[in-house]
Amino acid sequence: MTYLPRDGREYFHWTFTGLPDDHGAVEAFIDGQWRALTMDGAVGRLLVAGPDADSTGAVVVTADTDVKVRVTDSPEIVVRGGGWIRITA
Repeated sequence: MTYLPRDGREYFHWTFTGLPDDHGAVEAFIDGQWRALTMDGAVGRLLVAGPDADSTGAVVVTADTDVKVRVTDSPEIVVRGGGWIRITA
């Protein structure tokens, strides 16, 4: 579980093992939508912001969220748990 203050902004990172070089989209499901991760090798990242933070360039997390991550590697679409983001005061 990761904690995000209501007025906080930070990058969340996920490391993927066994990711082929020619993989397709790598995304996280947050706030009802799949969001593309910025990839650096096997590490994906996404800037998230709490509901009271500056949301410029970030995905706003409005409530505690059970994040899912997925990798599209045709013909597979692999979905896994990405952990919880818990909003704090």
